[in-house]
Amino acid sequence: MEGTSKSGVSQKGEDEFWEVEKILDKRINHGVVEYQLRWSGWGPEWDSWETMENVDCPELVYWFEDKLKRKMAAKERSRHEPKVRPLFAPKEPTGFDKGLTAEAITGVTKLDNEIIYFVKWKNEDKQGIIPGHVAKKKCPRLVIEYMENNIRRNDQHSN
Repeated sequence: MEGTSKSGVSQKGEDEFWEVEKILDKRINHGVVEYQLRWSGWGPEWDSWETMENVDCPELVYWFEDKLKRKMAAKERSRHEPKVRPLFAPKEPTGFDKGLTAEAITGVTKLDNEIIYFVKWKNEDKQGIIPGHVAKKKCPRLVIEYMENNIRRNDQHSN
């Protein structure tokens, strides 16, 4: 979290003024708002927390607060968005990797330019899904049967 600009002067001690390079963070300390400041020409070891009365750089404060509001709004939005995991993670095991045998293909869909087959496994109640390239290698006969049966059904409905 940082506001950036070269404007801003803050008083540090009696009649001593330091230029604020950027605002790094914000906190509330005993009910008082403080900003962590980076001073122009000074390294991070000189960063300090200052109250508003010692921060005379309204433009930097404005930009920092605006960025902070946008960040908090984005965080709130992402909190309400559903967490979606990819259908297939790289190297995710399929039923074939678990030693199962495909009995039939029960459906097909396309997701992000990849064909996905729904598979009924032998001796299993639960169906699985496999990517098209895996189905074509591991059970090409079932892929052909499924496609032929569905093409025939579609042809019958269109007549």
